Amino acid sequence: MRLPATASVLLSAALATLSLSAVPVAAGPAGEHNRTASVTTPAPTGPGAAKPGVDDLAGIIAMSECSAALVKFRNAPMTNAALMLTNGHCTGADIGQRFPNAGQVIVDRSANRSVKLLKADGSTAATLRANRIVYDTMTDTDAAIFRLATTYQDIKARYGIDAFIIAEQGPKPQDRITVSSGYWKKRYKCSMDKQVYRIREDQWTWKESVRYTAECDTPHGSSGSPVFGDASGEVVAVNNTGNDGDARACAMNNPCEVDEQGKVTSAPKGISYAQQTWWFTTCVNSAFELDLSVAGCQLPKPKRRP
Repeated sequence: MRLPATASVLLSAALATLSLSAVPVAAGPAGEHNRTASVTTPAPTGPGAAKPGVDDLAGIIAMSECSAALVKFRNAPMTNAALMLTNGHCTGADIGQRFPNAGQVIVDRSANRSVKLLKADGSTAATLRANRIVYDTMTDTDAAIFRLATTYQDIKARYGIDAFIIAEQGPKPQDRITVSSGYWKKRYKCSMDKQVYRIREDQWTWKESVRYTAECDTPHGSSGSPVFGDASGEVVAVNNTGNDGDARACAMNNPCEVDEQGKVTSAPKGISYAQQTWWFTTCVNSAFELDLSVAGCQLPKPKRRP
């Protein structure tokens, strides 16, 4: 996990004030997910124009212990409630436990979290409130989406900031990418090295993870940072972990790679990973809201009670 060293102290204090109930566990998504391609959407404001997220920090979000981003689904109305993307492991203070357990999927849970929306230069444009966990899991992926207590229209009108589009396809090896951290107010630039069949860390296993080239040695605090395809400026993944190299393989902060034959390999120290976000776009309904009942939805779902 890319949580800062102080996060456990902050989380313990937050959990002491909460008494949230447990949630159902999940069944993993059916089938494998192998949809990867270059994203070639034109620059949002013309050739050569700066792309927020890729070239500056407008629209990136700073959380108390993680990073996040203001995101929307393509063609979603500006009057929709705005959404925030981060990691599943960044939601502890909202769900009443340190992290979601392996197999656990949390949907439609109330939240009350203040976050800072950043301007292009990394200064604070606004303090916004996240009032709902729309989706949260560390099963197969490590991602969460919060609903904010304001609309895209209001954010644009008041602060001049647009949300980032979640791309319908993931990156492919050699694609140039940018990891933009709200916590550190910094961007990390590199390429996608490869797609890893499985990443295992402690009790969790993630599918089809994006491995970065060594230039993106993302530090603790960069958890939840959006990963942009440089060509499009759209979100293609969410940064979630890296190998600190100071403990046994597959342990916390020392994830290992597992191939199709089950061979386990320790990643080199400093190598970091992200989880693909196109799965979210398979679960969007006609109102452009996340809906796990949509036919073909690829996200892990809560286990049904007998």
